[in-house]
Formats: sequence, structure tokens, C-alpha cells
Amino acid sequence: MDCTIKHESLGRLRIHLHQCYMTLPEADQVEYWIKELAGVNRVKVYDRTADATILYDGKTDTRQRIIDCLSSFDYKTCKPKVAEHTGREIQRYYEDKMFDHIAARIITR
Repeated sequence: MDCTIKHESLGRLRIHLHQCYMTLPEADQVEYWIKELAGVNRVKVYDRTADATILYDGKTDTRQRIIDCLSSFDYKTCKPKVAEHTGREIQRYYEDKMFDHIAARIITR
């Protein structure tokens, strides 16, 4: 998968995945796949912008391993164990509901 490193500091990578739109299951798949890599402490995937923030142990070899694994990632071949209900879908539902409520309030005022 093509990706660009948007920002980097010691123990942290922020990447952008080169795709226009990321579905919720794809975001879960990327998140759980990166979490399985050795040396990775925390991962946050932003499905609306196709970005990901990866916190790792800060070692140079871990950084290179993460970059190599990201370059070989493919949705069809990489199948990590993803939880059935991750909460991402519920969060999206309530974010959209809140936006609709605020937009309706602004329009009616």
C-alpha cells in the first residue's frame, strides 16, 4: 500500500494512506494489523482522512520494520483478527447524528 509520512518524531509516525476513502471495516483492519507488529505501542486510524498515528518504542529498527510492513500491506492478503464490534461504527453514527442536530439548529435560527 502506498503511504506518505506526514510527520515524524521519536517514537511517533503520522502517515497518510493513498486512497480517497476508507471504509469502517478497512480502518479496523489497518488498525488491528498495525497493532500486531512488534514494538508498536498504540495506533489510531482516522477513517475520514485515511490517516494513521503510530506510537512505537522509538528504536530505529522498529521504525524501519513498520515502514517495510506498511509498504507490503494489502487489504486482500493481510487479515488480522478484528473484533466483531469495535465501536467505530457507533461513534460514526453519533457523530453524524450530532452534526445533523447542530446543522438543523443553525438553519432554523
